[in-house]
Amino acid sequence: MADDKSMMHRADAAVQAANERAEKTRKDFETWMSTSVWGAAWDVGNCCLSLLSVTMYVVQTYYSEEHGAVSESDKALMNTLDQVELWLTFLFLLDYLLYLYVADHRFKHVMQPLILIDFITIMPALLKFALQMAVESSHTTSHFETVSQLNFLRFVRVLKLLRVLRLLKSINRQTPQGDSGEIIRQVSTMVLTGLSLVFCFAGLFQVIETTFTPLHQLLEIWGADSFYFHDSLYFTIITISTVGYGDYYPTSMAGKVCTSFMILGSLATITDQVNKLVELVSTKSPYARASYRAKQQAHVILCGYVSYTTIHNFLEEFFHEDHGQQDTKVLVMGNDVPTEEVRALLEDPTNSLRTCYLEGSVLVDGDLKRANAERSICHFIFCDKKAVDTYREDSTNIMRAVTIKKYVSLQTAGSEAQIVLQLRNSDNRHHLSSAACGDSKCQVICLDEI
Repeated sequence: MADDKSMMHRADAAVQAANERAEKTRKDFETWMSTSVWGAAWDVGNCCLSLLSVTMYVVQTYYSEEHGAVSESDKALMNTLDQVELWLTFLFLLDYLLYLYVADHRFKHVMQPLILIDFITIMPALLKFALQMAVESSHTTSHFETVSQLNFLRFVRVLKLLRVLRLLKSINRQTPQGDSGEIIRQVSTMVLTGLSLVFCFAGLFQVIETTFTPLHQLLEIWGADSFYFHDSLYFTIITISTVGYGDYYPTSMAGKVCTSFMILGSLATITDQVNKLVELVSTKSPYARASYRAKQQAHVILCGYVSYTTIHNFLEEFFHEDHGQQDTKVLVMGNDVPTEEVRALLEDPTNSLRTCYLEGSVLVDGDLKRANAERSICHFIFCDKKAVDTYREDSTNIMRAVTIKKYVSLQTAGSEAQIVLQLRNSDNRHHLSSAACGDSKCQVICLDEI
């Protein structure tokens, strides 16, 4: 009996160790994908291939039989483009599975708008490929009509243009920290989002109108000579800009619904992006709109009571050569704009490249996100040694510790924040345990015990 229990215990330990190794591998790969140069190159390459896919789609719209007879050479070109599109689809499927693998919360990951768009753009091509393979293997022609009916799904290919928004991650990595970097990132977001929406709506409007109404009837209704992709793009631009010359307009109910969503969606998106930019520019302090983007360099967060003396003493001790932390970045988060003394300290040549100051509070999730708190290797929370109300000072620091722990736990499933917490009075230590924050990764230093 004892041997059976021992064997079961060893089996459980082996399974747990295997799970831990698998989780570590996943996190290492996720870090590599999000911080390395090769991860950025993968995203940029995917964006370029998405643009290629959309370009091929636009080219194919000019060779439709609706616009006239298509020569054999043109048909051969279209078949070649279809084959290239199929291979690109398999590559996009690999990309989808890779990001699904590294996701902390897989359900939340697949429900993100851009990930849903990835799924929507991948599945029709794979479905059509599977049906074609079934038809070829059965050596019958009974299902060719079914396969051809899937052509209406071709419009989803233009949605791949939205994948270009992944470039924002690379822009976030490359733009400088601080005031100018935040504005560059927001302007880039506005431009990429606007262009993506315009092209996507142009493709959708063209497909919808030509699907519900024959092309020759559309041309008669509009009194136009052609309705190519550039004509649909022209219609989209003048509609969103509210100019509306009237030479092109929706003729079907589906086209009217598409146009309504086009106007409402563009107005909502543009207004939201412009408001963010205005808010960013109008913020008085550049430290309040700055953010830190974690790269391969590890970083720690210093918060709580961050006076000149506290920061100076911490930097001297932390960067002492005996501790081997010279390559670690120290991110200081204070509730106010740094004083002249603090600014001079952080801008000193010995500290400028390894320190960063953010104005904010660790009690606010948005500020923790700006500090990339989920990637911080440790959070140091200092107290005011001269505070009159020690109970209030300790309570505030305990709330900081609890907030950081909950935020990190939500952002990275299964991870615990490493916290070093200063308290004035050891009698207040029990509040930490009551707040479910008194684990082994929360080191408490009580000044009255020193």
